[in-house]
Parts: sequence; C-alpha cells; structure tokens
Amino acid sequence: MQDIARLATLEALILALALWLWPFFSRIGIIAPPDTGVIIDTPSTSLTAPTIKTPADVILQYKQNAENWTQQPPNGITFLSQIEQRVFELTNAERRKNGLSPLQPDNLLQKTA
Repeated sequence: MQDIARLATLEALILALALWLWPFFSRIGIIAPPDTGVIIDTPSTSLTAPTIKTPADVILQYKQNAENWTQQPPNGITFLSQIEQRVFELTNAERRKNGLSPLQPDNLLQKTA
C-alpha cells in the first residue's frame, strides 16, 4: 500500500512540475523578432487568427457552388439536362443487368439534389 502512495505522490509531483514549466516548454521553437528599438504605433494586421472551417461551412460553400453551377455550368459542360438524362439511362441499364427494377424520375428529388 505504501508503494502505491509513493507512486501517486511521485506522479503528482511530476504533473505539478510539468504544469509549472509549461510556459517555458510552450515557447520552445518560437523565434522572437529582433529588438530594433523602434516603436511602431500602427497595429499589425499580419497577426490574424486562422480561419477554421466547420462542416457546416463546407456544406454551405458546396451549396453555393452547386447553385452557381446550375445557373452557369462549369467550363466544358453545355447541356447539363442531357448529361443528367444520360446518367439516368446508364444507371437504369446497369440496374437491369443486375435484375433490379429501373428508377423512375422524381422532380422533387432532382430539385433537392
């Protein structure tokens, strides 16, 4: 039992030491700019926080791109409805080969997609 108490005390001391030295360790590898003695009055704009994209941001960006593409298709695609129809036909051909019933067009689903 005394061994467990000694081990717990040792671990607590190591943790306390690590927390106490954390500010020192966190600066390792950071190179401070040289002190030139010049004081700059204007705030620096180069120190901006990085932009973090959430999954919601990515989905919104994709939605905006998709809306733009339906209004103006990407370069090289001129007949978007013909491409959709061809994909539908090819999908049904593969479904028939595998013994599945063909898909039926669904306008609501197409608008949603």
